[in-house]
Amino acid sequence: MKVHDCSCSAPRVKPQRGAVLVMVLLIVAVVSSLAVNFAGSFQLSLARGENRLHGAQARAYLVGAEELALKLLIDDRANNEVDSLDEDWALEPAPFPVEGGWLLAKVTDAQGFFNLNSLVGSIGNDEGQSLAQRFSPEQKRFIRLLQTFEAVPLSREEAVSVTVAIVDWLDADDQTSTYDGAESSYYSSLEWPYYAANQDFSSVSELRLVRHMTPELYAVLAPLVVVLPGGTDINVNTAPLEAFRTINVATVLEPLAVGDAQQLLESREGGAYESIQDFTDSPALVGLMPQGAQPEMQGLGISSEYFLLNASSAIARQRRQTTSLVHRTDTETQIIRRQDG
Repeated sequence: MKVHDCSCSAPRVKPQRGAVLVMVLLIVAVVSSLAVNFAGSFQLSLARGENRLHGAQARAYLVGAEELALKLLIDDRANNEVDSLDEDWALEPAPFPVEGGWLLAKVTDAQGFFNLNSLVGSIGNDEGQSLAQRFSPEQKRFIRLLQTFEAVPLSREEAVSVTVAIVDWLDADDQTSTYDGAESSYYSSLEWPYYAANQDFSSVSELRLVRHMTPELYAVLAPLVVVLPGGTDINVNTAPLEAFRTINVATVLEPLAVGDAQQLLESREGGAYESIQDFTDSPALVGLMPQGAQPEMQGLGISSEYFLLNASSAIARQRRQTTSLVHRTDTETQIIRRQDG
């Protein structure tokens, strides 16, 4: 009997070409996505590194500007005891080109402005005293300063109220000086309560917390005041026009007229005053005072210990700015406060 081979072969499976193509496309898409992410991360890291490098360079230039300013002030003190706008440190600077950018540094006499911390002190309440007798010379000068703003006109009484509130903010006790003053009992009753500082100002912006200080008044007052340690004199050789308007006889709380103050400002163009007595005896000042009356000279001087350095630098797209307070004595000159801007 003949046996036949009945083995059967399985049907051949056709390649799944469509599925493979989809898988290839998916792989390409994933690889491309990873490549884009890696490239983006690399570019971001590179940009961050570049910004840090340029930022460090800009910061280094600011440090160099501080060192240069200190050197100018040290040399100035070694050569004379008077500070005026005719000296090298006071020259109007121009941007100085540096590698990759520029540097600008300007020194300003901080004692050309009114020191808010000079207002500390008690206010008299003796019924036998006149209104002017109740205030210190510095407090009277500030009352006059508050009446010099055309954009925000204040009466003498309003200027007194602002000054009293600032004195209360500064003094160590928590008792109001007058009914227009303000201590923690007033500030804690506000919608957003806080306490009176009862210590020296640490920043000019602190003024915005004081009673009677409006945003409009702060805007015009802030450029003319400064915060320095303790009481300091106003340097008549560097003071602006508004500071000259605060000079008057002791019994008067109103400021000098603009034209009179302009005469005082122009009188120093002939050269710096070598002593405060020279300023007192100057024809321009003597001619403004009532016959036989002397202006209050307490709180005025012809030299300075404190200076402001405003420095800014730009490297590529990075820009840095600082404001430094310099304290200069006969033995040491140093940065005592620095604020980045």
